[in-house]
Amino acid sequence: NSTFSFTACMLNQRGPRARFYRAHYANKMVPFDPWNADPIIHRETGASSFAAIGSTLKLLYDTQGTRGVMKNVFYELPYYGLRSVVMRTVLRARANGNSKNSNAVAAS
Repeated sequence: NSTFSFTACMLNQRGPRARFYRAHYANKMVPFDPWNADPIIHRETGASSFAAIGSTLKLLYDTQGTRGVMKNVFYELPYYGLRSVVMRTVLRARANGNSKNSNAVAAS
């Protein structure tokens, strides 16, 4: 479902007989036409934060059910949120360390 996989499908040179499949939330593969399918789900740009969260949760419920919503809200969201905080902290510390090292080199 990534733009890379869509591009690979579009560059396929097998002609009109080529068949393309992608994963579906129901643990199955479904056929699709890469020229007429959306690789990403886009939200309305004018929607409020609460409306965007609501539409995301509805989409999640429609595609993965109650269990999928619970897993994403109580496991995936906190896990990836914490992971993001850790990565930003490490990268910020490295950037600050590099700027201090370059300042020390310039001063000597």
